[in-house]
Amino acid sequence: MKEAKQFRKRAKRAKRIAQAVSDAEISETFLNLAKAYRSQADVLKAKEKLKPKQKPGKRRKASSERRFNRLELRDRP
Repeated sequence: MKEAKQFRKRAKRAKRIAQAVSDAEISETFLNLAKAYRSQADVLKAKEKLKPKQKPGKRRKASSERRFNRLELRDRP
């Protein structure tokens, strides 16, 4: 599950709790928490959109794996 989706779920839960609580101060705290979760989800979503998408069948090798392959090729007779 994506992180942004998790934060949105937490925001909904915090908002529901805020509406269910009778104490105004606690309700306000949960509403602020819900707002923070939503804004964090928005940031993550924006970062996600900026990432270049890879093609489904191709996996980019880690830099250490590429280095290892180069060293391995050098050692061959």
